Formats: sequence, structure tokens, C-alpha cells
Amino acid sequence: MKRPFSSSDKNRGLKKETLTVNLHKKRINGEVTSLNFVDKDTKQHVIYIPSLEISGYGETIEKAKKIVEFSINDFFTSLLKLSLIDVRQELKKLGWERAMFNKEFSHAYIDANGELNGFEAEGEIEKKVLSVA
Repeated sequence: MKRPFSSSDKNRGLKKETLTVNLHKKRINGEVTSLNFVDKDTKQHVIYIPSLEISGYGETIEKAKKIVEFSINDFFTSLLKLSLIDVRQELKKLGWERAMFNKEFSHAYIDANGELNGFEAEGEIEKKVLSVA
């Protein structure tokens, strides 16, 4: 049975994020937004997905991507071992709502102007939409 979850932040014009959880087929897919930047102090490439509270870093963007992919896979594998009620609870802890309700976007890291906080980024912060499965 498919269970859609969604998030959006209309105040900052961020694209709506979605996750579809199919417990029968043991599959989760959707689209989430990542923030990619180089840490000012360590010069490491960082990829951060605020809506899943997942990040990865490395000396190159490829290494950061591998870590993020591993972390997403590990998180989804853990979710798929849970009951539907527990999946909903875990996603709700991250601010996700079932169906079409709004999601407050991780305020610990993004302020009212959409600025990334808590990280020392050097140069531009690149925002990307990632398809996750």
C-alpha cells in the first residue's frame, strides 16, 4: 500500500518535497531538496538534506554524494523495517505530514530568509532537487 508524504515551504518558494512509502514492495521514492556547499573551515564538500536531516561530506563532491547515498539508503532501509504507524511517527519527527499538509523546514539550519545557519559555507550554496529511491 502506497503512503504519500509531502512537505513544502511556500514562504521561501522552495519546491514541494515528496516521499512515497510502499511497505509491500519495500520501496521509498520521491524528491527532496539538497544544499551543496564547501565548508569554510575544513574545505570539505557538504551535501545537506534538511527535510531528512541527512548530510554527507568529503574531499570531493563525488565522495560527499557517496556518503549521502549511503545515509539515505540506510535511513530508508531502517524505515521499511517499521510498521506503518512507526513510519508515520518517524517522518512526523522530521516535520513530514501525510498527504498535502505543509512542513516547517528545519528552522535550526534555515532562517526566515532561507539562509543556511549552523554551517560555515565558503562561496555559493547550491540548492538542488534530488530524486531518492
